[in-house]
Amino acid sequence: MKRLLKPSGVFIFEDPYVGDIVAKNSYDQIYDEHVFYFSTIALERLFDTYDLEILDVEHQPVHGGEMRYTVGHRRHAGARSVRDAVSAERRAALDRMETFDALRGRIERSRDELVALLGRCRSDGRRIVGYGATSKSTTVINYCGIGTDLVEYISDTTPIKQGKFSPGRHIHVRPYAEFQRDPPDDALLFAWNHAAEIMKKESAYLAGGGRFIVYVPEVRSVP
Repeated sequence: MKRLLKPSGVFIFEDPYVGDIVAKNSYDQIYDEHVFYFSTIALERLFDTYDLEILDVEHQPVHGGEMRYTVGHRRHAGARSVRDAVSAERRAALDRMETFDALRGRIERSRDELVALLGRCRSDGRRIVGYGATSKSTTVINYCGIGTDLVEYISDTTPIKQGKFSPGRHIHVRPYAEFQRDPPDDALLFAWNHAAEIMKKESAYLAGGGRFIVYVPEVRSVP
């Protein structure tokens, strides 16, 4: 970046934000496409090594929470957005190891609570279907050990995913039409970052007694 940028050039990138992962307990953001999970504090240190600086930061609500960074040669501009982001991160203790030790504990509790809830539903004779064959779902089902004994199949509207299986746990991915034709008792919401749109879309499913099981920021059934 240092060598490629013209004096007035900028480099803009956007990644899942570690602050959102900590705040929402959204451990399913951690998978192979997302190699690093940045804070503004960490990036300031990195870019300072190369005499670069963060010129602007902008939080984005997409994908469960991302941060957009604008970086350029050092200008000593002292952008307000950067100062505010660093201050917020220090208040949230994103620069302290104990924050991430606590996150690990919350993730482990979330795993145990989710598996226990799914197990109770199955013991009660309820059918459970996954909703959305997302990259997030791969993290969740493998970390939690969720297989076809708990989730019958995963419903997805993307044709290229249909007829295939989830990596690792080999849960069948089926067309959304099957979900509509024979609605399950519970839908495990893997696409939680689109929860508002999905709940609106599935108002008839909910009105008919269907439930969504969500796990971000906490494990619960909706409604």
